[in-house]
Amino acid sequence: MRTIGQLASAANVGVETVRYYERIGLIAKPPSTQAGWRRYPDSTLQALRQIRRGRQLGFRLDELIGLFGSGHTSQCASLATAAREKI
Repeated sequence: MRTIGQLASAANVGVETVRYYERIGLIAKPPSTQAGWRRYPDSTLQALRQIRRGRQLGFRLDELIGLFGSGHTSQCASLATAAREKI
């Protein structure tokens, strides 16, 4: 489990990017601890890496939302398939 800063650093994105992706529904917002801290699981890190790769391949955020769904639950295979179709 990671804090938002640790997650952003590991995914090589900004903290505000993580917050924005939560707001638009691209990644799921984790529940807060009693102290008010959000703790992100490894699956969120993997999701951010897939999203980042999708952006590098030229996908718009709305395309990625359609591809991955709300809370980013799809697998890498769908990104590879969509990239081939986009090309």
